[in-house]
Amino acid sequence: VFVDLHTTNGSAHGYELTYAAPLTPSAHPDLLEELNGRWLPEIRERMRARHGYEVFDYGNFMSDGANEFVDEVDLVKGWRTYDHRPRFVTNSMGLRNRLAILSEAYSYADFRTRIDATRAFVQEIIQFAAELGPKLPAFCARLDADTRAAARDGELSQHLAAELALRGVEPLLLRGFELGSDPDTGEQWRVSAGPRTTIEVPVYAGFVATQQVNAPRAYLLGPELAAVAALLRMHGVLVESVATAYSAQLATFHLESATRASEAFQGHHERSAKWKVTSDTVNVPAGSFRVDLDQPYARLIFQLVDPRADDGCLTWNFYDRWLDSGPNTELPIWME
Repeated sequence: VFVDLHTTNGSAHGYELTYAAPLTPSAHPDLLEELNGRWLPEIRERMRARHGYEVFDYGNFMSDGANEFVDEVDLVKGWRTYDHRPRFVTNSMGLRNRLAILSEAYSYADFRTRIDATRAFVQEIIQFAAELGPKLPAFCARLDADTRAAARDGELSQHLAAELALRGVEPLLLRGFELGSDPDTGEQWRVSAGPRTTIEVPVYAGFVATQQVNAPRAYLLGPELAAVAALLRMHGVLVESVATAYSAQLATFHLESATRASEAFQGHHERSAKWKVTSDTVNVPAGSFRVDLDQPYARLIFQLVDPRADDGCLTWNFYDRWLDSGPNTELPIWME
């Protein structure tokens, strides 16, 4: 069980802490159901009953524009979570078939409350895991086996695009704040204060796939993609080296168009592309790499390697050489 501990600012809600399970729709559905349908509702009740803390799904208020956060209660049109992409670590852990929970202490609460609420939340997660005993590793082992079997059969569904999903109209706690100032810098800050009130709003606490494909049984990477093979191995993925050249009928990627973000993000200009996938006779050179998806990290492999994925190696500039070569360029990644 992986827990990612943070403190959040943002909308002025009425909770000491908010949380989220993995948001990627490509995680095993039983993993998402276990967390969202069992763990987090139970822990939420225990936080209230045992510690007196109110907790809820992580999010911010939204206005008419689904991606626009607001703080004024009279403009609130809903409550939305953050992002499904695997660059966020709990999403990445979900693709590994492991339980992952984001914890966001409320920065407008005082410091002691943030510490105490986080400590209580972690204690309740550990307690719940302990109560499950050997059932918990057995559950993860089943997810691994399911993932391997689906990949082996060519039936491992993976998302290419996703959108926010409405869970329903639910009561949401609000609480006001007082303005204070940092004693060292004089910077103004907010301190949660006053009684809680309740409003009913649409809650968007997850994502659904809007486009999806079945992952291949294996990827073959040309020798030019040694950096991708190294990255996969860093993630614990089994990557085999191809010692002898051979020819085979494989699915290939031919570039149709590519875009490059004008502004850098964390030192990268993010990329996206459209591809034409065809079946061709491919001469696989010696020194290539074979990545069989019959392994527990098959979901992670797809999201890293496949050029159609929305946050993988393509996004983070590993494939720029081919994206910059123009339409009809063949990417040295082939699918069995």
